[in-house]
Amino acid sequence: MDMNTCCAYFCTGVSGFGILTLAVIGGVLMTDKAHFISEEYAGPEGLEEAKKTAYDCFAAIAIYGLFLIFCGARVMSMSRKPQDKLLDDAQ
Repeated sequence: MDMNTCCAYFCTGVSGFGILTLAVIGGVLMTDKAHFISEEYAGPEGLEEAKKTAYDCFAAIAIYGLFLIFCGARVMSMSRKPQDKLLDDAQ
């Protein structure tokens, strides 16, 4: 497995993990339970700040989604290579 293959798999995995993690954090921040994350989100002004932070999480999800699409496409294109080429690389 060459370096490009490893980087594509790693990028795909990190993007998927980032999307899941940010979705959970953004979901918690959108609810009235944001004080579980930090005490500074307690109170009415903290809830407004929590919602702004949640929108930033959702924007980051969109960026990670683009990386997931492009890296996933790279992984898919590498897996479609002919078997002869893969055997030559192994030797």
